[in-house]
Amino acid sequence: MNRFVMGLAAAATAGGLAWVLISALGGDARVPPDIAGRPNPVLWSAAAEASARESYRGRCLQCHGESGKGDGPSATGQSEPPPDLTRPETLAKKTDGEIFWAITKGRRPAMPGFESKIPEEGRWGLVHLVRLMSGFAPAPRP
Repeated sequence: MNRFVMGLAAAATAGGLAWVLISALGGDARVPPDIAGRPNPVLWSAAAEASARESYRGRCLQCHGESGKGDGPSATGQSEPPPDLTRPETLAKKTDGEIFWAITKGRRPAMPGFESKIPEEGRWGLVHLVRLMSGFAPAPRP
């Protein structure tokens, strides 16, 4: 085996190990620190909830399912099923910024990013909605 191939194999192994460690610790190496620590700028209101639910129905329900259990009609046959958003531990260690980044840029091969499809305020509203699905109450409505 030549040095190039051995170096490439070593880099892939190290990168994979780093990813496993970061994932095990609950972080996501792809989220910029300034986004990960950003609090949700959208106040939770009846209007924000209605908008988030409409976005969810149009963009998320196919995979995540009606109630967020990851059992939507498009979830069948995916190599890695969508996460169950109704389980508190799914999002408990994630910051609002990390959830926003996942919605914005996508996750895993099957989840597309919605940066160009849902306005920024709408993506922050979805952060509140998925927290609500997980049993975390959003900030009180004004």
